Amino acid sequence: MSFKIGPTEAHKIRKRIDELGLTQKQLADHLDISERYLRGLLSLKKNNSTKLQKEKLEDLMAILGVGLDTIFASNSIESNSKYNNFVNYIKHKTYSYLIKENPEIEHQRELAGFLKDDQIVNNTMSFSSLLIAKTISDRYPIVRNFLTKNDFFNIIPSTGYWRKIEHDANVKKNTYFSFRLYTSDSHNIFNIAYTISSPISFLKYAPNKIKITYGRIEQHGDYTYMNRYNDTPAAYRIPYTKDILVTIWLDEADHDFIITCAKEFRLDYESEGLGYRSLKQVKESFHKLETVVFPRHHLFHRNSKTDLSDDPWLFWGNSLFTEVNKDLFKHIDDL
Repeated sequence: MSFKIGPTEAHKIRKRIDELGLTQKQLADHLDISERYLRGLLSLKKNNSTKLQKEKLEDLMAILGVGLDTIFASNSIESNSKYNNFVNYIKHKTYSYLIKENPEIEHQRELAGFLKDDQIVNNTMSFSSLLIAKTISDRYPIVRNFLTKNDFFNIIPSTGYWRKIEHDANVKKNTYFSFRLYTSDSHNIFNIAYTISSPISFLKYAPNKIKITYGRIEQHGDYTYMNRYNDTPAAYRIPYTKDILVTIWLDEADHDFIITCAKEFRLDYESEGLGYRSLKQVKESFHKLETVVFPRHHLFHRNSKTDLSDDPWLFWGNSLFTEVNKDLFKHIDDL
């Protein structure tokens, strides 16, 4: 699947670069391409049209921080019949597998129906996604919350704004990582996701990476709310702050963390006090309710059957957390 960059798309990209205060040389360096090639790509000549492969497009759009619809018209996206046929085939196989496996389990039926009918999931399905969907449906009864918040295979959102944080496990792993979201509005909803890639490419036209949206952060009123779709406590709140300090867990796999929002925002993880952090540092920040935390998960990251991960350290021994959240849980479920 490839994207055409013609004069219209080139003009929008150049405009966005100016808004971000980037030079073409800086953009070329970020994309690891020559400045000369980039100038040709962004040519405004009437008859110019250059195809950009989806792998490189993801890097470009991550730097621009906007959805596909902001830059590309629908007719600039070339469909791939082999790709679409593969997606539909895997979707059908996934549905058949799930409905046959545990037809008596309500949430299993719900997931199977979702995979069969949902148009977003139709866009991209792969063998790896079948296994991931099966694992999720086995683990979590609230499958609808966990899966329907996803574009799943569309790593780049269609609309809104987004930022990407790349985790290279060769640099550091099994650690916390903090970043700050800067906003210009008092009410925002951020979706937090990570990508999973297959190390094997089965077919050159088959997708080998999916996106799992696992949480949401919402600002309104006197509080900033956190909702994590796959754990307990599934939701909590901290006192409202305009700029949000977010802490996530980095495990032993390479992931891209994707943050999306309908409104423009800025993300920083290079300033002092951000980036890699120890459990002690995270605990000190969270016990003051200064950060939203998506902790080390007790199902995915525990060291033994008796290891409850970091939940007791962060939540249940925190009197301030208990006081602020004493009436929260039903309220979040009703949002």
